[in-house]
Amino acid sequence: MFYKNLKIMYIYIYMKIAILITGQIRDSYVNYLNHLNCFIKPNDADVFVKTSTKNFWYTSGNSNPLTYKFNLHSENSIDSIKLELDKYYGKYLKDYIISDKEYIPDNFGTPEYYAYFINNQFNNNKDAFKLAIEYEKTHNVKYDLFVRIRIDKTVFPKITKLNTNLNLPVVTHIEPCQFFFIGNKNQMQYYCDFTYLNSYKHQLGNTFSNNLFPHPPDEIKNYITKKYKINIIKHILTIYFNKNGTIGNFPYINKNLNQIGWNWKGCEPN
Repeated sequence: MFYKNLKIMYIYIYMKIAILITGQIRDSYVNYLNHLNCFIKPNDADVFVKTSTKNFWYTSGNSNPLTYKFNLHSENSIDSIKLELDKYYGKYLKDYIISDKEYIPDNFGTPEYYAYFINNQFNNNKDAFKLAIEYEKTHNVKYDLFVRIRIDKTVFPKITKLNTNLNLPVVTHIEPCQFFFIGNKNQMQYYCDFTYLNSYKHQLGNTFSNNLFPHPPDEIKNYITKKYKINIIKHILTIYFNKNGTIGNFPYINKNLNQIGWNWKGCEPN
């Protein structure tokens, strides 16, 4: 039975979301369809990218980060990366920066050497965030949420649509805050302003055993929680490596037998 006088009002709150995708390209061809179909499309999000023409990987004799020696694995042209980004994100890609200025410092074995690579991640986040803020100004839009995702290594186990009931900021259970972060504009600005070893004073002879070295994910988490109470949502995002370093299965995986997947250290498997 239909009631002619019954009026039903549906209220739909549309959120405008900016996704900041950052990091070196590496083997992001494996997971870009996952990002697109499980997160970008369902949230009708605008994408801003900061990446590099260079791909680094590191070797290490032990767990002491002072032994992590970074090497240039490969380098692509700016034009070829432009084509990749257009293929990856299509109409959702609003702006990007492709840097050819990343380098490997010559102070291997020092805290500053290792810190350069960690801080480079957050400089990339900051640059992508600036792109989104500038896009707001030039296109008369306002983003309700900002999301940072690492371009490689990360995957969504299922389709994830964000809603207005999130307790911000949100992080995932894996290395909280380093790979993934959701916040409003002020929270994302604070996140991007993180500087690794900013207040650390190195003492001569400190070999950075496991209990002494400032672990980046812990340092980032401590920095964030000084100002905000983080909301850790397990398995909203995970990584695509198995424990043995091989790539596991996940939704929309791009299996290209002509390309080699990198292992969890960011280097090609033997």
